[in-house]
Formats: sequence, structure tokens, C-alpha cells
Amino acid sequence: MRVRFVRLVGGLALAALLATLLAGCGMAKAGNGAFHPSGTGTSLPDAGSATSPPSALAPSAMSSPKFTKAVLDAYRAYQSAYRRAYESDNASGLSAVAMDPLLAAVTKDVRQTAAKRLVYRFTLELNPRVQTWRADRTMAVVVDCVRTVGWYSFSITTGKRVASGTSSPTTRLYRYAMRFDPGSQTWKAYTEEGGSRC
Repeated sequence: MRVRFVRLVGGLALAALLATLLAGCGMAKAGNGAFHPSGTGTSLPDAGSATSPPSALAPSAMSSPKFTKAVLDAYRAYQSAYRRAYESDNASGLSAVAMDPLLAAVTKDVRQTAAKRLVYRFTLELNPRVQTWRADRTMAVVVDCVRTVGWYSFSITTGKRVASGTSSPTTRLYRYAMRFDPGSQTWKAYTEEGGSRC
């Protein structure tokens, strides 16, 4: 199982990206947006489209508020698709909101979970903000203090609960690189790292 509260991928890639953003390619910092490490942010939506809407403007032409909203909307769409993939043992919806290497890693893990005849149900509360972005605005880093309220695994064969993690909610800090895909004109999750308490 590769649910966020267990293990991560892409840490080295994201660390390299952050170093590049901060050192050479130019950077900007988000000066607005709420960050609620106490877990008072928004929960994942239960329904709706898993894709972020195509952008009518190139990221470099967007105002900062529109740019930030586009990135965060795409991040939330990724989190919704991520949850649905583990609930259904079907990663097909992830390609609309994620790209390699993150897409390949999550898809592989969902398939491994499906091979074990398990599905997962979990509740996450998100508190994302855009931390920084590349000067041309084609890549951004989202930080999120994610609160895991609870999770359960179920056997597809028997329908019975196999395991759970609901005794005490956990809150951990994650960083996601979001990249603008010029082909689909959408933002997609690219890498993730983190897991430290926040």
C-alpha cells in the first residue's frame, strides 16, 4: 500500500527541483493563501471531476491569484483521483492529474494492492498552499500539512475489514511538484516528498 501516510516516492527528484528553483531558475514566493497546520483546512471532495480544468491562459500570462488557484485546484483534483484509485483498485483516472515519475509509482502500487484483492478507504484533510514556482511559471511546489483522520483496508474477496488506522489522527507535511502540461493545458502532480510531522 502506498497511501500517503505509509510511504512516499519522488523525494530525490523533488529535492533536486527545489534546489533548482531556489538556486538558478528564478523563484517567487506565494504571499497569500491560508495554511492551517492544525487541520482546519478543507477535506477532499467526495464527488466531481478528477481533472483540473484546461487553462485559457498560459501560466506566465496569469495573475498571481489565478495562477495560485489553478495550481491548487489541480492539486486537489490529484488528491481526489488518488483516493478514488485506492478505493476502486483502478488507477486509470490518475493520468489526467499526474505525470511520471509520480504517475508510474502510484499506478504500480495500486496494481499491487489490486493483486492482493484489497481496497482502501481513507479520509484526508488538506491544507495546501503554493510555496514557490519557477520564473516561467511552468512548475510550482505545493506544501500541505495533510491530516489523516482515518483509514481502513477491506478484502474484496470477503468484504471484511482487514486493517485500520483510526485510533489517533496524524498530521504530516508533504511537498508536491506540480508541472504544467502544455499538451492538455492542465497542471499535473509530478513528484512528492515529505512525511515529517507538522
